[in-house]
Amino acid sequence: MRCSPLLKQSTNKQWELSQLHFFSFKLDVSGKADFAFGVFSHLGAQRAIVFQVKLRHNAESKDFLWVFVMDQDVGALHGDNHAFHIELRRSLVQLVSSQPGEGQSFSAPAIPIVSVNGSCYMIALSKVFRQPNRQHRVIFPDGTTVMLRVEDIRMQGSLAAFSVNKPGELPNRVRFSEQQVSHNQEVYTVNYERMREPSMLVRGRVTHVGQMSFYHDCTPGSFTDLGSPVFNEQRELVGMCYCNHGVIGAINMIRIAEQLSRIKEGTANMSLSQIVQHLEAANQGN
Repeated sequence: MRCSPLLKQSTNKQWELSQLHFFSFKLDVSGKADFAFGVFSHLGAQRAIVFQVKLRHNAESKDFLWVFVMDQDVGALHGDNHAFHIELRRSLVQLVSSQPGEGQSFSAPAIPIVSVNGSCYMIALSKVFRQPNRQHRVIFPDGTTVMLRVEDIRMQGSLAAFSVNKPGELPNRVRFSEQQVSHNQEVYTVNYERMREPSMLVRGRVTHVGQMSFYHDCTPGSFTDLGSPVFNEQRELVGMCYCNHGVIGAINMIRIAEQLSRIKEGTANMSLSQIVQHLEAANQGN
């Protein structure tokens, strides 16, 4: 990452560049200021990150703004890979989880693996549903919103699976790879710049490969460790992110198939492609 010459400083201004707040944090700067507040923002079109810090001492407050421009090999935005971007818009589904009576909510991705006969069978990360007393909305690519019933969610380990009926056009199911990732392989994760559309691909490489998981260095976004899918260069699903320890951990397709076979009866010891065929046949028969 290199620092842009667009280094600016002002007092109490609303910066138009700050389009999306990824996260915020407090910083202890004892002796220099009473309070510091920072915001990271992403400027998709400019391939840049804005870092805004507010320093407050007594009655005086100042804002500092740094603009960092990402090197070409750090991330890939949809303008660089338009066809892949369009394909994702027709596939990925968004989950919005909220607490009744509270304004705060968070978003996570859901991945359609079967989409047929008015029904969409999806997988997501189970920790999205671990908190009690939350409501979950499923937002499809065309904007259709369906409330997800908690009793329809099945969980096993890191994986959750559920089926949602939807009138009209269904999202495309993702394609997945039967080949496991290898060290230094190029992969992509997905992030949302807006509430509904998956509008940013983030490119990185696999840094470590385990038996049931792998790690990669794709730059994390707002919901990366909440189940962001991982794709290879052939646009095939190769994993699902589940943790962020400086590098991002993802369960691989072996683990996804293993846990899904424990969720869905009659699919023990099946490969993921066999499980999908089983689910499609069951939905066609309904």
